[in-house]
Amino acid sequence: MATPLPAVERVRLDEQVYRALRRAIVRGELVPGQRLVQEELAGRLGTSRLPVRDALRQLERDGLVEADGRGTYHVVRWGPEEVARLYEVRLLLEPPATARAAGRLRPDELSELRHLHGVLEEAARTGDTDAFVEYNQQFHFSIYRACGNPRLVRAIEAVWSGLAPLAALALPEQLPRLVRDHAEILRHLEARSGRGAGAAMRRHVRQAGEVLVRSLRCRQGGPAGVGSGWRVP
Repeated sequence: MATPLPAVERVRLDEQVYRALRRAIVRGELVPGQRLVQEELAGRLGTSRLPVRDALRQLERDGLVEADGRGTYHVVRWGPEEVARLYEVRLLLEPPATARAAGRLRPDELSELRHLHGVLEEAARTGDTDAFVEYNQQFHFSIYRACGNPRLVRAIEAVWSGLAPLAALALPEQLPRLVRDHAEILRHLEARSGRGAGAAMRRHVRQAGEVLVRSLRCRQGGPAGVGSGWRVP
């Protein structure tokens, strides 16, 4: 019997263009403030303008690009203060959702979290930041969806849709720490400790925010010390 071949993923052209542009923004290949010319992007991607236009509209909804009154798109500029405010909102929403989820996760949901954690460990080991970013979001929202409050989940989704393209997840040196954080969160969830899981998520989000704010201050030539940056009690 012939060895079965892996299934071929069929992805629409507009989805492929969207993923390619989002990846370029996250990696910093399209830099903050850069003007995005649809004809030029279509030429580089080997497509027509239509899927590029649709992808830019989706990226605008994601909060990664913005359009002026003339319909010209630019990559969003993120400053440290704006990122600090975004992470303050994450801290208000995500630790409570995690604490609520601890007593509600079904055995199959915990099993899926263990699987996702293993995938994230492998992505960190190989330095595959694209995979890490994708599965990190799956890991987090597998927790949040178990909190039993759909409105809270939608609020978290709205915040995540605007995460800065220079997110700490895209920094390879942060991957081992993020894996350790996830392992701690998972241990508390398995123990059904809402207090422990919420506190671990708070530390995780707070440190990611501080790393990102510090990185942005360094890029702008400002003070890099935590004391001059962002703190949340």
